[in-house]
Amino acid sequence: MSTDWWGALPAVLVAALVVFAPGLALGAAVRLRGFALVALSPALTFGFIGIVTVALGFVHVPWTPLVAALAVVVLGLILWGVRRALRLDVARTEAEGPRWMLVGGVAAGALAVAIPLAAYIGAPDAISQTNDAIFHFNAIRWAVDTGEASSLLINHVQGSGAFYPAAWHGAVSLVVQLGIDMPVAVNAVVIVLSALVWPLGMAWMLLVATRSRVTAGLAGLLSAGFATFPLLMLQWGVLYPNHLSLALLPAGLAVVASLVAWVPPAGERRIAAAVRALGLVALAVAAIALSQPSTLLPLVAGAWLFGAFHVLGRWRDAQRGDRIRSAILLGIGTVATAGIWIVIGSIPSGGHWREFTGRVEAAWQVLTVAQLGAPPRIALALLIVAGLVFAVLRPSLRWLAGLWVVGAVLYIAVAAITLPLLRGGLVGAWYEDPYRVAAVTTIGSVPLAAIGLEALVRLALRSRPALVAPVAAVVGAVVLTLTIALTPTVFRDVVFEVGQDHPHPYSVPESDYLDADERALFAKLPELVEADATIIGNPSSGVAFGYAFSGMNVLPRTWSPPDSFLDVLSERFRDAAHDPEVCDVIEAFGADYALDFGLGQAEPGRWLMPGFTGLDTADGFELVAREGHASLWRITACD
Repeated sequence: MSTDWWGALPAVLVAALVVFAPGLALGAAVRLRGFALVALSPALTFGFIGIVTVALGFVHVPWTPLVAALAVVVLGLILWGVRRALRLDVARTEAEGPRWMLVGGVAAGALAVAIPLAAYIGAPDAISQTNDAIFHFNAIRWAVDTGEASSLLINHVQGSGAFYPAAWHGAVSLVVQLGIDMPVAVNAVVIVLSALVWPLGMAWMLLVATRSRVTAGLAGLLSAGFATFPLLMLQWGVLYPNHLSLALLPAGLAVVASLVAWVPPAGERRIAAAVRALGLVALAVAAIALSQPSTLLPLVAGAWLFGAFHVLGRWRDAQRGDRIRSAILLGIGTVATAGIWIVIGSIPSGGHWREFTGRVEAAWQVLTVAQLGAPPRIALALLIVAGLVFAVLRPSLRWLAGLWVVGAVLYIAVAAITLPLLRGGLVGAWYEDPYRVAAVTTIGSVPLAAIGLEALVRLALRSRPALVAPVAAVVGAVVLTLTIALTPTVFRDVVFEVGQDHPHPYSVPESDYLDADERALFAKLPELVEADATIIGNPSSGVAFGYAFSGMNVLPRTWSPPDSFLDVLSERFRDAAHDPEVCDVIEAFGADYALDFGLGQAEPGRWLMPGFTGLDTADGFELVAREGHASLWRITACD
């Protein structure tokens, strides 16, 4: 791991402030306390960011740290006043067992995530050399420059008015505006979400489900042992919003499961408590929906499973009237869950992934925690199987067993099912992408591994219960260490047999998207060209990062070039002085300058564009600046 990360510690602290502080303030205002407050606060923060940025967009108020702080204060005072008026009691998650186990498990899990992740990223200012990173970096720049961080406005960065979930961009833009360089801000938020939000949420989910600090601490610890999340979403894509939504998902499930404890079955304050609990659920749902809507599906499925097993667990002792009401609610919930799944699953378009293995092999990959062809992780697999058995035997934990089954079915569908209707209906929300679905399976696997480990240790130490916590902690640490040591850091391309030696997204070979020469030239652009100038180039050569790293109007701002680039400029841009059709396209974009960053690449989602190279021997181009192999040219051919 680069020693530069010590210098980036202030950036990580700023990111943690942005991610936790608003949620802590809002949760405290409604008397949420203890571990529940800390674990739920990121979801409250991102729900707040997602909703407030949309509201500010309607009234044309820019999104800045000052505006965000004022909004937190105003909303916090309103919630405090409502809480006082309703005379709400404290809401917390009650649990048994040593507190050191809960805190230590989460802390150890945080370190076990942060250290390998920082080493994987490399330097704090490293950039993911991937197609999706272009849009995300440009969108952050847009939010900073224009104040438009709304999910209804963020797509203006690429000239579109379509909805795009922008809670992640809104948070990172605040970190940037607080003085952190954009690449460092992005990586700092990634570290906070992976090493703090994820283990905290997973530990809280198990605390709510089991009321055991031992099991919850093991969940926080073992949450670091699954390469399918959080690391996979930072290798594949890179899928920052998907990464955020999955990091928030355990807390979302935990707050749903907390409804039973936080809403008393009777009493004069029942309605007030229900309003608070449902408000917290709504804010967590908004956080996930405005991060990545596909993650609403495992949230809804988990909520339905919890409700269904809760109802069935009380069925035998219920009166006839209560059974009828429960059956009606269960039916409504089932229909609503199916409807939500169908609606959200039909939104994405362009799913082009196909099955890559057989159903038996796919099931075996799930059972051995070897999704996407990674090596089997036998120790974790044994714990998950044990956890599955113990969860089925305990009625209050059966919903967690069901959650694992949901993930397993989704993975088998995406890996092995060929029927288009069934495949699309189950995994269409994830573009039928096995990488995204593999990440979802982690949500059900971590809880069962923690339950299995705690139960096995408790069985082995029936006569010495005082030793359960320390022995479980040691065994968990050994399992985690072996799992991390035996799992390859990069396995995102195993399915398509690209090989383990394929460079990971943060590597910067000379042929890749954005190298040091190109970044240096971007930094000089504000001094080299007019403020209102338009600059074009081949996006597959790194040019598409131009707006993000210069603030200038560099086009295109996405990895996918417009048709006129592909049809005309790709081969003929350098012939502008002799080809009127080229000048027509140049004038349509209002282009004044061109960047030559090389030929580009012929990988999926990238294009070779020889027309943007060799400008030094073409008529109609005047050299403005050169930085290594990267050069900037004034277009004079169309004057």
